[in-house]
Order: sequence, then C-alpha cells, then structure tokens
Amino acid sequence: MIIEIIVGLIIFIIILILIFLYFGLNINIFLNKRGNDFKGQIEVKFSIFKIFSKNFPDDEKNKKPENDKKENIKRKSNDIKDKNSSEDLDDELNKNNSAKDKDNVKDKNSKNKLNEFRELFPLISTNFWDILDLIESLLYSVNLKKFKLHLILGFSSPVNTATTLGYIWAFSATPNLSKSFNLSAEPIFNKEIFDFESEIVFKISLLKPVLKIFKLLTKKSMIKLILKLRKFFK
Repeated sequence: MIIEIIVGLIIFIIILILIFLYFGLNINIFLNKRGNDFKGQIEVKFSIFKIFSKNFPDDEKNKKPENDKKENIKRKSNDIKDKNSSEDLDDELNKNNSAKDKDNVKDKNSKNKLNEFRELFPLISTNFWDILDLIESLLYSVNLKKFKLHLILGFSSPVNTATTLGYIWAFSATPNLSKSFNLSAEPIFNKEIFDFESEIVFKISLLKPVLKIFKLLTKKSMIKLILKLRKFFK
C-alpha cells in the first residue's frame, strides 16, 4: 500500500513537471531611461501565477546604518595604522621573492590553461552537431509576443540627428507591420540625448530543450566536455 502511494506521488510529480515544461514561462521585461534615471523590471509568470519579479536598480539593497559604517571605518583605519609599521619592513624583504614567485606561477598557469584548451577541441568537434541541435531547439522554443521600443535620440548636429532617425524609420517600416513589433523614434535637435522606453514580452517552452539536455547527458563525451569546461573556467 505504501509503495503504491509513493509510486503514485512520483507519477503525479512527473506529470506536473511535464505540464510545467510544456506550457512554459511568460517573461516580461520593462526598461526605461530618462536622463540619468534608469529603471527596469523583470517578471516571470507561469500562466497567471507570478513566479519571480525583480525591480532594478534596487535602492534598498545593501543598506546599512550610518553608525555601523562609521565604526567600521574607524576599525579599519586603526588596523591599517597598526599594520603599516610592521608591513613596511616586511615589504622590502619580500618584494623580490614575491615578484619571482608570481612570474613562475603565471607561467605555470598559462601553460596549464593552454593544455586544457587544446584538450577541449576533440570533445567539442565530437559533440558539435548535438550542441547546435540544442541551440536550435532553444531558439525555436521562444515565442516573441511583444516587442515595443520608443527611442528619444538627439545629437549636437541636427544633420546627424535627422540622418540617424531616417535610417531607424526606414528599418522599422517593415517590422512594424507585425502586431507584435513596434519600433518608434523621436528626434531631439541641437541636444545630445539618448533615452528610451521598452517592453519585451515572450514565452519560452522548456519541454523540448530539457529533453535535448537529458539526451546529451547520456553521452559520455558530453559529460567529459562539461567536466573539462568546469575545470577550464575555474
């Protein structure tokens, strides 16, 4: 009885995961710039449920009381004063040795990195088409629902402003025929300015990419490539 319940729960969880991957995520990105004021927001939704939301810049992040800051500054200044007297003598003795050691370490690291980079090529060539297939699957899984961008653009020269805006209007004429695409531009003459208002909404279905990833992870050569990449970028 207990085994049947556990199996039933596992099947239920797998079905929920497959539904989540099939229907995918809706991602909304809002970016606005006016002068020195830049604001943005990212929202990730599953159906009507908001999973993640982030506003930036985050003004409340990393705020600390002023008293704590003053105390930390005092402590650091005292520590620096105490260390300076002893460190001055040690620095003169250790400069030559440390410079030589650093050069040796750099040479060894560069040689090791070069050897590791060479080892990646056979693995990349073996898995090249599989990686390309995964990238293609990711691209096709993205469905652009809305792209809206309004530029406020100006240069010190009115001629440059008019020329640039002319190119933008010409470029946006055909894409703007689509309901999901809207690119517009507003000229500001005799003033250097670059402001914008944008909204990007797209949906990404994760089922096919995830299945492709699981398929790739069954290959020993792909696992070796992942391990080598991790080692290379450490």
